Amino acid sequence: AKGTLQPGDSPYVPPVVEATSLRFPADAALLEGGHVLVADAGHDRVVELDVDGEVVREWGGMNEPNGLCLVGHTAYVADTANHQLKSIDLETGDGYCMSNNSRDGLNRELSYPSVLPGPDGDLHVAYTYHRRAIKHVHLTADVVDRLRRSPSR
Repeated sequence: AKGTLQPGDSPYVPPVVEATSLRFPADAALLEGGHVLVADAGHDRVVELDVDGEVVREWGGMNEPNGLCLVGHTAYVADTANHQLKSIDLETGDGYCMSNNSRDGLNRELSYPSVLPGPDGDLHVAYTYHRRAIKHVHLTADVVDRLRRSPSR
């Protein structure tokens, strides 16, 4: 069809991507003991690095996570391109999607979310609404706890 790009005839050759332990680290938080939690947007994951910068643990299933924050032993992740808010229990290693609950029909898209901790376990979530306006949601600690424990399947 006219106007359709055809592969193979372009003079453009994409650069070879070097294998690295991190690719586009978007956000980080300091953990106890000097470890660092990193939203590794280029590898679609969150990783825990030890004091030497080696990966100790990782959580995948994300798409360009661009923000994270800590509240106690829980990391909250803005899973940007999946349009979700996720939590990671750093004591057990379990991860949960907080913005989707298919069992109860409570699925919510948070376009390009960002997350910050508030006092006493609160969370502040900002996201684009229909890609036209920025919305802010203040989640109190009891709501955060309820969302963290609700099934996300």
